[in-house]
Amino acid sequence: MKKNILIYYDGGCPFCTYFVLFSKLRKKYNILTRNLRDFPDKVNEFKKNSYDVNDGMIAIFDGKVYFGHEALNLIAKLSDKRFISSIIYKTLFSNIYISKFMYPILKFFRKVTLKLLNRKKIN
Repeated sequence: MKKNILIYYDGGCPFCTYFVLFSKLRKKYNILTRNLRDFPDKVNEFKKNSYDVNDGMIAIFDGKVYFGHEALNLIAKLSDKRFISSIIYKTLFSNIYISKFMYPILKFFRKVTLKLLNRKKIN
């Protein structure tokens, strides 16, 4: 039986959306994706648990919450390595130290892109 992965991301961010779409997890896992812009109750719930959804995506796997660079690392490690996009993700982000180093850079480009696209933060 396939394990479930629940991914909460910013559907208004093209980087977040494409990362989730191209991670190629669907072959091995039951993937449930949620655009946080459509789930204000979850946004509030995450805020109460000290997760600022404007600072990172959230993945829930095996009952554990992964946030930001940890979610990126998890998704990269679990990606199907038969696809080019997954190979790139695995190469770049399957090392936790590289994910931790790269995540602030990715967040910076996300914020700039959202500003250029005139998209507001998730409330």
